[in-house]
Amino acid sequence: MTAARIRSGGEPDGWTERSVLEAAERVTLAPGATTFVAHVDGAACEDELRGDDVTSLVSLVAKMPHVRQWVNRTLQATAASHAVIADGRDMGTTVFPDATLKVWLVAIAGERARRRLLQRTGRAPTPAELHTETADLEARDRKDSEQTRPAADAVWLDTSGITQLEQVAQVVAWARERQHA
Repeated sequence: MTAARIRSGGEPDGWTERSVLEAAERVTLAPGATTFVAHVDGAACEDELRGDDVTSLVSLVAKMPHVRQWVNRTLQATAASHAVIADGRDMGTTVFPDATLKVWLVAIAGERARRRLLQRTGRAPTPAELHTETADLEARDRKDSEQTRPAADAVWLDTSGITQLEQVAQVVAWARERQHA
């Protein structure tokens, strides 16, 4: 949705809920091989969603109540006919409050910054890049912490010192435990 609004042009300080919701009409989710893929104007936009332009404005858009409602309804409708794993800070409290398993992932900002830069650039980040990205993530965390909290029944997983495969294995183990309980 933020990507669609950026494509519509105009300075972010002039964005309104109405203009963001109008841009949202151009957003769709389509099942992919292993995930739902976001499209804007019919084209997949996954790389764009993780880019600096979008991530720097997500908090601005997320503060808009009617926009959040639209996103939540869209996710709920999409998930109604599929078994899903959803990630996001308010998935367990707002979007899917009745989910069988809610996991709150945490990691130190420096590690998250390193992972994000590695994903974005395909190489180890320089110390300067790492410093800047860490500061940006910490600023976003402060903004987001005003809006979101973990679900009371969420299981916490600190991913700072473990690989992605280890993270997945732990979440799968918890999911299997819940299935057999």
